[in-house]
Amino acid sequence: MMLGDADVETGYEPAALDAWSERVKYWSSGASPQDLPSLESAQPGPGPRDVFVYFINGAKERAPAAALALLERLKL
Repeated sequence: MMLGDADVETGYEPAALDAWSERVKYWSSGASPQDLPSLESAQPGPGPRDVFVYFINGAKERAPAAALALLERLKL
């Protein structure tokens, strides 16, 4: 798992934000990313869904920059 870093302007290295962007795309399409554990054995059915992302880590002062960098990658 990629943790936030207060020494990085966006809170995450570019590769980490790219990985989160891909995960958000999976979730929003109704799929589940395979590189993260799931709390439930049953996965939701296919189809679009809303995705909410929270940047909660030790680099909380970088959370707004991380959110903006993720949105830029998602082109939202």
